[in-house]
Amino acid sequence: MTIGVHRTVANCPRHLSRPEFALTPPVRLCVGLGGRFFSRAIFVRRGAHRAAEAGVLYTRRVSDEVQVRPASADDVPQVAALAAALVRMHHETDPDRFLIVDDLEAGYGRFLSGEIRRTGAVVLVAGRGPHVSGYAYGTLDGRDWKVLLDVHGTIQDIFVAEAERGRGIGRALLGETIAALTTLGAPRLVLSTMAGNVAAQRLFRAAGFRPTLLEMTR
Repeated sequence: MTIGVHRTVANCPRHLSRPEFALTPPVRLCVGLGGRFFSRAIFVRRGAHRAAEAGVLYTRRVSDEVQVRPASADDVPQVAALAAALVRMHHETDPDRFLIVDDLEAGYGRFLSGEIRRTGAVVLVAGRGPHVSGYAYGTLDGRDWKVLLDVHGTIQDIFVAEAERGRGIGRALLGETIAALTTLGAPRLVLSTMAGNVAAQRLFRAAGFRPTLLEMTR
């Protein structure tokens, strides 16, 4: 998982930049666990959050041009290309830890085509009109004894195209994915980041999360 955006634009949604952004009723937000990545750091925070009251925000303006919205079938080819870039970035960083396969775009296209229609999955895109600048993918998951984790939402991916970074898009995708999974009923949320992805970790900490678990690979 990676986020290449760590700067908030002036007209970014206020609820994404408020320091008190959190959840109500009290639940845990854990950022950094996922089972797929080289390093996992879980961040936890308690507080008050109103997304469940308002429902999923189907369109969230990031700037005068960029909006966050649910992905459609028309978006799948662009999202699949971004997902493939995410996989390649991880593999290039540590090929002994992160696998890679042929036809990544085609595989992700088939997978995401099903996920955008599945209850319990959240696929969001950010962009200008039909152009997709970044995406987020999350799931509502059951109890997992392997990692001692009860029912939870998992933020599987957040990725912003390199040319679009630094505009608040990653922050907006993160906030909307948290809101969507919480509205689906997730009592806690988890996600993963590579050990060297300082920008992503900075973003999570700025949202009030703390690391609670680290994966090590040999």
